[in-house]
Amino acid sequence: MVVDLLTQISPIYPHDKPEGVAILSNTLIAVSNDDDFGVVDNGQNSFTTKILPATRKVDKNRIYFIKLSTPLK
Repeated sequence: MVVDLLTQISPIYPHDKPEGVAILSNTLIAVSNDDDFGVVDNGQNSFTTKILPATRKVDKNRIYFIKLSTPLK
């Protein structure tokens, strides 16, 4: 493990899962979140807006650039 998304993204990584990771250099990675198109199943054969519990905002695509404290080998 090179990074803990729950503790190393400030102020918080509010998403339920990452979607992609790219190595940009030996000390920098990019992590994109999986926003599920901003919707979830509403249990009634339809969709509703996906709200993030940590922020109470709609889940949106985002890319986080994370500087690693220890370089990759």
